[in-house]
Amino acid sequence: MTHPKTDMQEDYISRINKVFQFIDQNPDGDLSLEAVSQVACFSPFHFHRIFKTMTGETLNEYVTRHRLEKLLHGFFIENIPVTEIALQNGFSSNSAFTRAFKNSMA
Repeated sequence: MTHPKTDMQEDYISRINKVFQFIDQNPDGDLSLEAVSQVACFSPFHFHRIFKTMTGETLNEYVTRHRLEKLLHGFFIENIPVTEIALQNGFSSNSAFTRAFKNSMA
């Protein structure tokens, strides 16, 4: 017999993994708390608490870091211009990327 708490934890992990996959497949899509919480089938409030507990980051922090990592990979590994990669990965402009990058280094 499985333990109810273990079942709930496995369910939460599965839902958060769906979110990671969604974010990875939609870097320039709507990654707002409302949209992503629907992917996980949680209310935005509940999702925010669970996501922060499981990842140590807020959704916004995670999305920004993920976008920056993809951008840097494209720039250094694939030699794609920064502006092109920034736009492909959800930054509205080169200056939005620059601000996010500076904030991540603080």
